[in-house]
Amino acid sequence: MDLALLLGLDQLLVPNELKELFTSGCALSNLFVRSNDVKDLDKAIHAFGQVISALTEEDGLRADALREIGTSYVKKYGVSGQVPDLRRGLDLYEKGIDTMEVNFALKADYETRLAMMHRFAFSETADSSNLERAKHFGERAVNNGSSKPVDRAQYLTNLSRIFHTSYQKTGNLEELNHARELSVKAVDLRPPTSTAFFEEHLIQLGFVTLGRYIATGAIADLNRKWAELQMNLSLAYHLRFQRTQTPGDLEQCEMISRRVIELKPDPLYQGKAWQQLALISMDQYERHKVIGSLNAIDHVDAAIQNFREALQVTPPSIAARQSEYLSNIGVAYIARYKITGSAEDLDQAADAYQKAIQMKPEAERDNFLSAGLATVFELRRGRGSNADDIQQALDLLRITLENPSVSLQSRVEAGMRMMYLQASTGKLEEANRVSNTILGLIPLLTPRFLGVADKQQLLRSLTSFASDAAAVALMADQSPFEALSVIELGRGAILGSLIDLRSDISELHEKYPDLAGKFVELRDRIDAPIPSTQTHFIELQRARQKIRELSQQVREIPGWETFMNSAAEDEELTPTEWELRMDVDDLTEDYPDIANEFYELIDRLDEPMPSIEDHISQRNKSSEEIERLIQEIREMPGMGRFLLAPTETEIISAAEEGAIVVINVSQYRCDAFVIHEGHIGVVPLPGASLLDVQDLSKRPLDDEYVLEWLWTTIALPVLDSLGISQTTESSWPRIWWVPTGPLANFPIHAAGFHRNTPGMSVLDRAISSYSVSVRAIIHNRQYRVRHTTTPKPHKALLVSMSKTPGHASLGFVDKEMKEVERRCSSLQLSVTKPETVRNSVLEALIDCDVFHYAGHGRTDPLDPSQSSLLLSDWMKTPLTVGTLLDTNIQQRRPFLAYLSACGTGRVRNPELINEGIHLISAYQLAGFRHVVGTLWEVNDEVCADMAAGVYEVMCAEGMSDVSPSQGLHHVCRKLRARWLHEMERRSMGLERQRDISKRLDPKINQISADLHTERHGRDAILEDEDQTGPLHWVPYVHYGL
Repeated sequence: MDLALLLGLDQLLVPNELKELFTSGCALSNLFVRSNDVKDLDKAIHAFGQVISALTEEDGLRADALREIGTSYVKKYGVSGQVPDLRRGLDLYEKGIDTMEVNFALKADYETRLAMMHRFAFSETADSSNLERAKHFGERAVNNGSSKPVDRAQYLTNLSRIFHTSYQKTGNLEELNHARELSVKAVDLRPPTSTAFFEEHLIQLGFVTLGRYIATGAIADLNRKWAELQMNLSLAYHLRFQRTQTPGDLEQCEMISRRVIELKPDPLYQGKAWQQLALISMDQYERHKVIGSLNAIDHVDAAIQNFREALQVTPPSIAARQSEYLSNIGVAYIARYKITGSAEDLDQAADAYQKAIQMKPEAERDNFLSAGLATVFELRRGRGSNADDIQQALDLLRITLENPSVSLQSRVEAGMRMMYLQASTGKLEEANRVSNTILGLIPLLTPRFLGVADKQQLLRSLTSFASDAAAVALMADQSPFEALSVIELGRGAILGSLIDLRSDISELHEKYPDLAGKFVELRDRIDAPIPSTQTHFIELQRARQKIRELSQQVREIPGWETFMNSAAEDEELTPTEWELRMDVDDLTEDYPDIANEFYELIDRLDEPMPSIEDHISQRNKSSEEIERLIQEIREMPGMGRFLLAPTETEIISAAEEGAIVVINVSQYRCDAFVIHEGHIGVVPLPGASLLDVQDLSKRPLDDEYVLEWLWTTIALPVLDSLGISQTTESSWPRIWWVPTGPLANFPIHAAGFHRNTPGMSVLDRAISSYSVSVRAIIHNRQYRVRHTTTPKPHKALLVSMSKTPGHASLGFVDKEMKEVERRCSSLQLSVTKPETVRNSVLEALIDCDVFHYAGHGRTDPLDPSQSSLLLSDWMKTPLTVGTLLDTNIQQRRPFLAYLSACGTGRVRNPELINEGIHLISAYQLAGFRHVVGTLWEVNDEVCADMAAGVYEVMCAEGMSDVSPSQGLHHVCRKLRARWLHEMERRSMGLERQRDISKRLDPKINQISADLHTERHGRDAILEDEDQTGPLHWVPYVHYGL
């Protein structure tokens, strides 16, 4: 058949840009899926036809165009119902395959697709020839295709569907048996550790197995595969329950498991079902334990019984399963012991674990068994058992810690248990050695390619490790520097890895520019944000808008009034890319610069949709490459310390502009590491304890009692060690506080006795700043040390959210912004106010010098990386910490981010508090030299006063690296003075009330006394007197230089 006739074309055209024309055809064919407009398909078919006509059979693009035009005709059949369209599509698609190279990697993918298209054609036309062609191409895909399990399983399942369809037509049982054999092969390719991507293969196996049962009554086959499908479904419900805690999922899981047991499948699946019931009982135990229910032990007993049922039905030949059930029995008996305190329960647990271990060859014994038995020995120690139990526990844990084949998470957890057990028995040197081993594993636990959320999940178990290990180091007579290094290496692992990537590498550039170039290239790949479909769409919209604007400018040139009229008329800019290029080609000779700008914008329209999978794979590969490159750099002369933890000299140098105080709170002891005047010292804090801090954290942290406790137990001993004992009005000393653990949310800068005791507060003696780590301070100062001149700030980005969807209006935001904008003018800053949506704000952040946000802040209670500043689109695309950690404006080093919102420096998840991930640290890591934020909820009116005061000081003192902290300090003192005046005024009012009270009738006084007794010592006047009034000035903090 003549090709032009086959394609339905009047003539075959030869465009200049065939690749672009092909891409346009694909875009139009994809557009049809959304528009359902057959005109889009006709345009696509026309474009593909021109490509085909212009190329020879040897050209690979021609084969691609034949397949795409074939697919488009099949799509068109779905609308037109015209069988010729369907047949033309299949013929063209087949021509596309036939002209491909024999060994082309994706050929089998196209063959299996064509096979399924023929199966579809059979279902539409009942033409048996389509079914035969479907089998032909399906078998070619299976025989010649990729050996990768995911690909091969797809070929097998598709071929199974074709033979199942053929059986439904012919009734030939051999075809049904063959369909089932193919499905079994597909399911057997599933990796043992994953069910991802294999659901459709399991479902197809279910269909053909059910079909065979209906045809033959072969119940044995049905039972086995049906049981496997049901147990997978039960597992899915259980996993979802563990994430969502939806009771209905647990009920479904139990119902399915019991149904499987009633069916009595082979022993493997009976055992799995009994185990699933046992795990459900353990989940119910956990829920009842939390609420203190007396029924908790009943659920544990049910779990033990169900685990024993699983063990009983499982034959000895499946030793691995028996070992698993025994270890779970051990877990359940440990849970029972925690309820009963019975030594017999511990003995039963030990017996179960030991039998489980004996059932496995030594090479296959996993950490779970060793760790479980070690737990038993640890609990026995708590009952006063002998040293043998302790040593056995340590030996078992050491096996896991030193086994490189065990997961890093398990090795770290085993090491931590060793350290705590050794420390509690006085083996401090051994505990310190183990902690150093763990410190070497933590960077491996959180490789650079992992995202922030993944790293958070892995680090949850390390909450208090660094603080406790540092305390152990001191108790083992290690130097202050060595103990401080434990804190620096053991906490803040996520921010630390980002600091490494964003460190100033000027020295590397100067000495080894080629290596620096490689490092930057790999760093940028790893540091790039995960691509977003929405972001891609926004970029396309921007490119289209720019094309419209530029084309309008061209139309204003005499003689070019009709240039690209289609772009002006069509809001969606639907002209295909090759049509746009043809218009621009006419422009090239007279206005080449404008034409080049058009070409760049049109190229952006051609950028493919981003692939998250490709991005993650690339980031993983780049992570491995950068680790090798870092080692290569360290081998170069003068670069031996590249990206290593700071040395003692570097840490001491970081305190040249003021003392750095790291406050360590642990279960063993509390200390302040004071870095000052060329020395690292330790100030013991015997008045503080971890329990005290945890108890106080339950109170309002601006409670005067809390501030006075902080002064007495922490701040005063530190200030005394620094020799800061006097109130000063000039030459204020500076202190950078680095609190650890639960103390990270406390306002140490506000510690003190503020009423009637002048000078007895940190606010009266020093200017305070904060940091998440000493390393972060060093990182923030690198740029200033190596760049003696800093560009003068010139642009302010102001984002005002007085009204936020789903939240109360903020009446003082507009006032705050007016005051800030007025002072920005005084500072000669040009003001930008973008649209209050995430992408607009992020785009404006790139070239701003001052960023001021006034509105609501949200602190995520579980995932700190999801804390956010709320913009107009916060419900769909929030401006989160995670988003900011993907933003890098280090090279610009913008001056100030002022976050006038609630809780921008707070971490609410106690498991992640030592990571220091919050909005303040995110903006600092993005590149801002200074960040002002808050520790908890703040008062709307005070926010406006605080911001106005800080900017006023910057206007008076200039935008130096001292002015933000100095401004915040002085405004806090001013607002504190206002609070003290209010308290004094209130006190005077109470005195007048007392005078009136004394003149009352004695009977009324007696009633008042009776009320006083009934209210446990508090009458109305005394209660008012005890109210100190809100200390709204307390939660504001400064991070930075």
